[in-house]
Amino acid sequence: MAAAVEPRARPFTADDLFDAVESSSVSTRPLIQFLFKATTNGRSAAKTRDAALSAVKTFHKPKARRLFAGLLPILEKIVEEESILPDQTDEDDGGGASSDVDATDAVLFLKGCACLTGAYLEGLTSRNTRKSANQPSEIIDEAFEVAELLHDQLFPLHSLATKEATQTQREIFNVCERWWHGNFDDREQLVTQLVPLLLVKSLDDNSEKNDVKRLYSIRSAIDLLDFEDESITSLKNHLLRTVGNPLFLQTSEGKKFIQHLFGVDKTLADELHKAVKVQLIGAKKSLLTAYADIYYGVWKFAIEQSGDESCDDEEDKTTTLQSIEEAIQDLVYHALHSANPSTVKQVKGILDKFYQNKKNPAVEKMLHDLISPLLWRALNSTNSRVRLQASAVLADTFPLRDPTNETQTQAIVAKSVESLSRLM
Repeated sequence: MAAAVEPRARPFTADDLFDAVESSSVSTRPLIQFLFKATTNGRSAAKTRDAALSAVKTFHKPKARRLFAGLLPILEKIVEEESILPDQTDEDDGGGASSDVDATDAVLFLKGCACLTGAYLEGLTSRNTRKSANQPSEIIDEAFEVAELLHDQLFPLHSLATKEATQTQREIFNVCERWWHGNFDDREQLVTQLVPLLLVKSLDDNSEKNDVKRLYSIRSAIDLLDFEDESITSLKNHLLRTVGNPLFLQTSEGKKFIQHLFGVDKTLADELHKAVKVQLIGAKKSLLTAYADIYYGVWKFAIEQSGDESCDDEEDKTTTLQSIEEAIQDLVYHALHSANPSTVKQVKGILDKFYQNKKNPAVEKMLHDLISPLLWRALNSTNSRVRLQASAVLADTFPLRDPTNETQTQAIVAKSVESLSRLM
């Protein structure tokens, strides 16, 4: 007998997806079965899901509105009733196992919504390539409502710590990140839970370089946070931990992320500097090199920004430059006055980056302006250790001059030589 021939899978149509979505108006099961579990019209769930996501990428407004309007009722119910959280009913009551199944289905429904939303955003982004990067991209209200509800479930999902919750959280991350990078309307509403969770993930012992890269890619979202609000204390503490995290200090994106933090808020910049000083105790050369790159990078960006007429926020430009130069001057103070030779050595490991770039007129002027008020006083100190450390700083910066004031150069060189002679 001839072997039985399997029937061919019927070609996928958008109506197949709409049937599953609209059948889910009162239950999560139809969409879950359609995307993740059942064989549909001769296709496996994986093939059905791939076909559905490919179709959604091509959706224009009419079909997109129908899709997201169909998802909203059950999604709103899940969020309102906190359905993803397992029921705390005692197992003796007989309701625990059934409730856990319902919670798992709710999590899978969120995952399905996130997959569909991510596919729609991917399609929109590919069609919006000609738009200006600074011009917000319009998007239908129904899609935003779904995305906002998904975003608001990130913290609850994080608390579950199950395989399904982690996978769903990852898909929602993808939605929020696509929304941010696509510059879609109201994108600031979809980062308040995203940023803290990506930060926590990046600081985890099992984190990878890609976690830091993802956080760096949405760094500008941190500018939207109010650092004077007491509720942000926990997030701020996590941000401060980045300066002691090996993965941040070993990767280019990690160091640039910390550089960005110095320009976000004056108080945060001061606390970051204090956190760096704590890390200097017993720090290895590689760590000092990383901090040197960070401080020099912050200062270089701030000085370039201060001369950028296209940057409208004069206060921000001045604040960032002031913050980093105060931090550099503080390091100089420790190089001159610290009673611990190890601290002097560690601080020098950071300052050397500036000394090595002294041929840059802007660097030379900055060193003159920040070091001069401290150095000449230290050279005349009654403390021999301070005088010795001051002579080392003078040697590193000689001649300590303002390149914009050539008339003073000869006098400063003479003063420097006199100071060194007196110390010999």
